[in-house]
Amino acid sequence: MPKSSASECDAWFEKLPPNTRPICERLRAIIHRTAPDLEEVMRWGMVAYKGQGLVICIGGFKKHVNLLFFRGAELEDPRGLFQRQRDDSSASNCGVRLEDPSQIQEAPLRDMVRRAAHLDANVAPLPKPKTKRQALPMPAALKKALAKNKAARQAFEKLAPSHQREYNEWIGGAKQEETIQRRVEKTLAKLAAGEGLNDKYRK
Repeated sequence: MPKSSASECDAWFEKLPPNTRPICERLRAIIHRTAPDLEEVMRWGMVAYKGQGLVICIGGFKKHVNLLFFRGAELEDPRGLFQRQRDDSSASNCGVRLEDPSQIQEAPLRDMVRRAAHLDANVAPLPKPKTKRQALPMPAALKKALAKNKAARQAFEKLAPSHQREYNEWIGGAKQEETIQRRVEKTLAKLAAGEGLNDKYRK
Protein backbone atom coordinates (compact mmCIF):
# COMPACT_ATOMS: atom_id res chain seq x y z
CA MET A 1 0.00 0.00 0.00
CA PRO A 2 1.48 3.41 -0.97
CA LYS A 3 2.65 5.56 1.89
CA SER A 4 0.49 8.58 2.67
CA SER A 5 2.13 11.99 2.50
CA ALA A 6 1.84 14.56 5.27
CA SER A 7 0.10 16.89 2.82
CA GLU A 8 -2.68 14.33 2.28
CA CYS A 9 -3.34 14.17 6.02
CA ASP A 10 -3.18 17.96 6.33
CA ALA A 11 -5.69 18.31 3.49
CA TRP A 12 -8.02 15.85 5.24
CA PHE A 13 -8.12 18.01 8.36
CA GLU A 14 -8.65 21.17 6.31
CA LYS A 15 -11.72 19.67 4.61
CA LEU A 16 -13.45 18.60 7.81
CA PRO A 17 -16.86 20.07 8.68
CA PRO A 18 -16.56 23.20 10.86
CA ASN A 19 -18.42 21.50 13.73
CA THR A 20 -15.93 18.66 14.10
CA ARG A 21 -12.65 20.06 12.80
CA PRO A 22 -11.62 21.57 16.19
CA ILE A 23 -12.19 18.19 17.87
CA CYS A 24 -10.14 16.31 15.26
CA GLU A 25 -7.28 18.80 15.36
CA ARG A 26 -7.09 18.60 19.14
CA LEU A 27 -7.09 14.79 19.02
CA ARG A 28 -4.33 14.95 16.42
CA ALA A 29 -2.24 17.12 18.73
CA ILE A 30 -2.82 14.74 21.65
CA ILE A 31 -1.73 11.73 19.59
CA HIS A 32 1.37 13.46 18.17
CA ARG A 33 2.42 14.64 21.62
CA THR A 34 1.71 11.34 23.38
CA ALA A 35 2.88 8.81 20.78
CA PRO A 36 5.26 10.66 18.42
CA ASP A 37 6.64 7.41 16.96
CA LEU A 38 3.31 6.49 15.39
CA GLU A 39 3.14 7.22 11.67
CA GLU A 40 0.25 9.36 10.46
CA VAL A 41 -1.34 7.78 7.38
CA MET A 42 -4.55 7.87 5.33
CA ARG A 43 -6.79 4.80 5.57
CA TRP A 44 -10.32 4.43 4.22
CA GLY A 45 -10.68 8.19 3.77
CA MET A 46 -9.68 8.90 7.38
CA VAL A 47 -6.47 9.69 9.24
CA ALA A 48 -4.95 6.78 11.12
CA TYR A 49 -1.86 6.22 13.26
CA LYS A 50 0.32 3.23 12.60
CA GLY A 51 3.05 1.43 14.52
CA GLN A 52 3.55 -2.30 13.99
CA GLY A 53 -0.09 -2.26 12.93
CA LEU A 54 -2.90 0.28 12.89
CA VAL A 55 -3.33 1.69 16.38
CA ILE A 56 -5.78 4.60 16.22
CA CYS A 57 -8.04 6.20 13.62
CA ILE A 58 -9.84 9.56 13.63
CA GLY A 59 -13.21 9.59 11.89
CA GLY A 60 -14.55 13.10 11.40
CA PHE A 61 -18.24 13.34 10.51
CA LYS A 62 -20.70 16.22 10.24
CA LYS A 63 -21.95 16.11 13.81
CA HIS A 64 -19.51 13.87 15.67
CA VAL A 65 -16.01 12.41 15.78
CA ASN A 66 -15.14 8.80 16.41
CA LEU A 67 -11.69 8.10 17.81
CA LEU A 68 -11.20 4.41 17.08
CA PHE A 69 -8.71 2.21 18.95
CA PHE A 70 -8.11 -0.86 16.81
CA ARG A 71 -7.19 -3.05 19.78
CA GLY A 72 -9.38 -1.26 22.27
CA ALA A 73 -10.94 -4.48 23.54
CA GLU A 74 -7.51 -5.36 24.99
CA LEU A 75 -7.23 -2.08 26.90
CA GLU A 76 -8.58 -1.36 30.37
CA ASP A 77 -11.11 1.49 30.35
CA PRO A 78 -11.51 2.62 33.97
CA ARG A 79 -12.85 6.06 32.96
CA GLY A 80 -15.51 4.61 30.67
CA LEU A 81 -14.28 6.37 27.53
CA PHE A 82 -15.38 3.68 25.10
CA GLN A 83 -18.95 3.60 23.84
CA ARG A 84 -18.82 -0.01 22.61
CA GLN A 85 -20.14 -2.64 25.00
CA ARG A 86 -17.13 -4.21 26.69
CA ASP A 87 -18.79 -7.65 26.72
CA ASP A 88 -19.09 -7.69 22.92
CA SER A 89 -16.37 -10.19 22.04
CA SER A 90 -17.16 -10.07 18.33
CA ALA A 91 -15.05 -6.94 17.74
CA SER A 92 -11.53 -5.99 18.80
CA ASN A 93 -11.88 -2.24 18.30
CA CYS A 94 -13.50 0.37 20.57
CA GLY A 95 -14.46 3.95 19.85
CA VAL A 96 -14.66 7.21 21.75
CA ARG A 97 -17.52 9.33 20.39
CA LEU A 98 -17.19 13.10 20.72
CA GLU A 99 -19.63 15.81 19.67
CA ASP A 100 -18.01 18.86 21.25
CA PRO A 101 -14.43 19.87 22.18
CA SER A 102 -15.56 20.20 25.80
CA GLN A 103 -16.06 16.42 25.92
CA ILE A 104 -12.37 15.73 25.38
CA GLN A 105 -10.86 14.35 28.57
CA GLU A 106 -7.23 15.00 27.73
CA ALA A 107 -5.50 13.17 30.59
CA PRO A 108 -7.50 9.92 30.22
CA LEU A 109 -7.19 10.08 26.42
CA ARG A 110 -3.44 10.56 26.59
CA ASP A 111 -3.18 7.59 28.93
CA MET A 112 -5.28 5.48 26.54
CA VAL A 113 -3.17 6.54 23.53
CA ARG A 114 0.04 5.77 25.43
CA ARG A 115 -1.17 2.30 26.42
CA ALA A 116 -2.48 1.57 22.92
CA ALA A 117 0.91 2.45 21.41
CA HIS A 118 2.70 0.31 24.00
CA LEU A 119 0.35 -2.62 23.32
CA ASP A 120 1.00 -2.37 19.58
CA ALA A 121 4.77 -2.26 20.06
CA ASN A 122 5.10 -5.00 22.64
CA VAL A 123 2.20 -7.47 22.53
CA ALA A 124 1.14 -9.61 19.58
CA PRO A 125 -2.56 -9.23 18.67
CA LEU A 126 -4.92 -11.80 20.12
CA PRO A 127 -6.15 -14.37 17.57
CA LYS A 128 -9.63 -13.56 16.31
CA PRO A 129 -12.24 -15.88 17.83
CA LYS A 130 -13.55 -18.44 15.40
CA THR A 131 -17.22 -18.08 14.75
CA LYS A 132 -19.10 -21.30 14.26
CA ARG A 133 -21.55 -21.13 11.40
CA GLN A 134 -25.07 -22.20 12.20
CA ALA A 135 -26.19 -25.47 10.71
CA LEU A 136 -28.15 -24.90 7.51
CA PRO A 137 -31.39 -26.89 7.22
CA MET A 138 -31.55 -29.34 4.35
CA PRO A 139 -33.96 -28.20 1.62
CA ALA A 140 -37.15 -30.28 1.50
CA ALA A 141 -36.52 -31.33 -2.12
CA LEU A 142 -33.08 -32.72 -1.28
CA LYS A 143 -34.34 -34.43 1.87
CA LYS A 144 -37.07 -36.14 -0.16
CA ALA A 145 -34.62 -37.24 -2.86
CA LEU A 146 -32.13 -38.65 -0.36
CA ALA A 147 -34.89 -40.53 1.45
CA LYS A 148 -35.56 -42.39 -1.81
CA ASN A 149 -31.90 -42.98 -2.66
CA LYS A 150 -29.96 -44.85 0.04
CA ALA A 151 -26.60 -44.71 -1.76
CA ALA A 152 -26.86 -40.96 -2.30
CA ARG A 153 -27.93 -40.45 1.33
CA GLN A 154 -24.93 -42.40 2.61
CA ALA A 155 -22.61 -40.49 0.28
CA PHE A 156 -24.05 -37.19 1.52
CA GLU A 157 -23.61 -38.22 5.16
CA LYS A 158 -19.93 -39.00 4.52
CA LEU A 159 -19.26 -35.47 3.25
CA ALA A 160 -17.62 -32.90 5.48
CA PRO A 161 -20.17 -30.51 7.08
CA SER A 162 -18.86 -27.64 4.95
CA HIS A 163 -19.46 -29.68 1.78
CA GLN A 164 -22.96 -30.64 2.95
CA ARG A 165 -23.62 -26.95 3.54
CA GLU A 166 -22.57 -26.10 -0.02
CA TYR A 167 -25.22 -28.45 -1.42
CA ASN A 168 -27.86 -27.12 0.99
CA GLU A 169 -27.07 -23.51 0.10
CA TRP A 170 -27.01 -24.21 -3.62
CA ILE A 171 -30.35 -26.01 -3.71
CA GLY A 172 -31.93 -23.79 -1.05
CA GLY A 173 -30.99 -20.69 -3.03
CA ALA A 174 -33.08 -21.72 -6.04
CA LYS A 175 -36.48 -20.02 -6.38
CA GLN A 176 -38.15 -21.83 -9.27
CA GLU A 177 -39.33 -25.41 -8.83
CA GLU A 178 -37.72 -26.37 -12.13
CA THR A 179 -34.36 -25.02 -10.98
CA ILE A 180 -34.67 -26.80 -7.64
CA GLN A 181 -35.31 -30.15 -9.30
CA ARG A 182 -32.46 -29.64 -11.77
CA ARG A 183 -30.06 -28.93 -8.93
CA VAL A 184 -31.30 -31.94 -6.95
CA GLU A 185 -30.67 -34.18 -9.95
CA LYS A 186 -27.18 -32.77 -10.39
CA THR A 187 -26.55 -33.30 -6.67
CA LEU A 188 -27.57 -36.96 -6.89
CA ALA A 189 -25.25 -37.45 -9.86
CA LYS A 190 -22.32 -35.88 -8.03
CA LEU A 191 -23.00 -37.89 -4.90
CA ALA A 192 -23.05 -41.07 -6.97
CA ALA A 193 -19.58 -40.10 -8.18
CA GLY A 194 -18.47 -39.34 -4.61
CA GLU A 195 -18.03 -35.63 -5.36
CA GLY A 196 -18.63 -32.46 -3.43
CA LEU A 197 -20.34 -29.58 -5.22
CA ASN A 198 -17.18 -27.51 -5.68
CA ASP A 199 -14.49 -30.22 -5.78
CA LYS A 200 -13.21 -29.12 -9.17
CA TYR A 201 -12.30 -25.71 -7.75
CA ARG A 202 -10.30 -27.27 -4.91
CA LYS A 203 -7.88 -29.17 -7.13
